[in-house]
Amino acid sequence: MNCPKCNKPECIIEDNNNIKSYFCLDCGFSTKSTYHAKNFEFQPTIIHMDVDNKRMIWKDVLTGLYWFPISLDIPKVGVLFPQWEGEDIKWTYMPMMAVPDDQKKKYPGKKEIPDEYRKKIFNVSNLKEALKLLNVIQ
Repeated sequence: MNCPKCNKPECIIEDNNNIKSYFCLDCGFSTKSTYHAKNFEFQPTIIHMDVDNKRMIWKDVLTGLYWFPISLDIPKVGVLFPQWEGEDIKWTYMPMMAVPDDQKKKYPGKKEIPDEYRKKIFNVSNLKEALKLLNVIQ
């Protein structure tokens, strides 16, 4: 399927108990069939978001679905999340690392944390490189 946001044929659709999930491998936005403006259970999700997160939301005027940039946390591999920078979104990737002994009190019960010192920033056009680092795609 072509992604309604970027119009590239990179949109994956998954159906789970009649709820469709959409994820575009090109622009990094995703949605579910329940993320609709007319869904009263979903509306508080947007109302309670901070301003920066609200700026990253894209609404498809044809379907009324709200699309959000992805955030991924893959144990033993890494994390990927969006950051608003100027007028654009950048993708931040950080590989996971073992919690250092001197920080174990700060992260009780955790065995790994994202490594800020090895983080990489990707432009929207390079999202697939970040997804490869997370082993989401080859």
